[in-house]
Amino acid sequence: MKNLRNLGVSSTWIIVSIVIIATIVGGTYFIYQTRTGGEAELQVMNLNLSTEEANVGETVTSEVKVSNVGNEKGTYAVALKINGSPYKRKKVTLEPGENTTVSFKFEKQKTGIFTVSAGKISRTLEIKQPESGKILIENLSVTPKEVKTGESVTVSIKIKNPGGTEASRTLELKVNGSLEKTKEVMLNPGEESSINFDIQKETSGSYSVKLGDVTGYFEVIEPKNSARFEITNLNISDPDEELGENNYFSPGEEVNISLDIRNTGSEKGTYEAGLKVDGHVEKTRTISLKGKEHKTISFSLIKKEKNSYLVEIDGLSESFKMVTFLPETPETCKNIIEALGGWENINLENYPTLRKYRP
Repeated sequence: MKNLRNLGVSSTWIIVSIVIIATIVGGTYFIYQTRTGGEAELQVMNLNLSTEEANVGETVTSEVKVSNVGNEKGTYAVALKINGSPYKRKKVTLEPGENTTVSFKFEKQKTGIFTVSAGKISRTLEIKQPESGKILIENLSVTPKEVKTGESVTVSIKIKNPGGTEASRTLELKVNGSLEKTKEVMLNPGEESSINFDIQKETSGSYSVKLGDVTGYFEVIEPKNSARFEITNLNISDPDEELGENNYFSPGEEVNISLDIRNTGSEKGTYEAGLKVDGHVEKTRTISLKGKEHKTISFSLIKKEKNSYLVEIDGLSESFKMVTFLPETPETCKNIIEALGGWENINLENYPTLRKYRP
């Protein structure tokens, strides 16, 4: 201090200088302590895309992993960029050492190569036009592989549409090269489905099935000592021989229908015959026959409306007609003929008893 005074430096200046130096050193130490005491540091650690290739309009998911590698809690705005342009931001707040994954979803309406980035990490995404939809057939199976005559087998397939558009197709099931059944199907893009066909065969033998390019097979065997039925001679009794095979009846008159049933098998069996009139089942009869036995069964019907009727029993068919019969006297018939204006105006289908009077 004496030396400084000898140099002409006052004691006041010396004290002020000491205070300034102490303040600078103390402040520096305080700042150093604050900085080294800890701070938040959030970083993008990883970036994943749900796919590297997508179709136009298809949703792509981007997942960004963010970690706080600092010593303090902090908030970070995660920014997803596409080709360098900001797409969307999401804020996250993390404790020291904590990490989280932030998801973004987006679609592109144009084809091309796109760079998706977050922080210093980037990924490449290719956008393509979707392929046209088409239905593929695969995994054909037939169950069971062996059945008896008349029993069902099920043909099952799996179909899928791997394309990017809706697709339809007519499925054609062929048995021994001949078209057996068809089905119309439609699938959305990426959709899969299972389709079944049921088949019955009355003849024993080996059968191959084909749907598209996939194939299968099954066997039909003849059951041993079974009952088998044969239907023949469907007949409608005619009450008037003069009317020939036209089977005319009066409304309300009973119509008798008969047919022959034979068991061509070797065992006793039961057969149910269903009588259809104009496509509708009106009556049924159940009959039991021993092996090789034969019987005739009959049905009776009454129809009150004038009309033509078709009778069917297991593939056999006959028809009859309900008409108005006229009194069979020459005088009455003559009057009817004159009233109708002569033979050229008469429909004998409606007046069958006039046939015998026609010249």
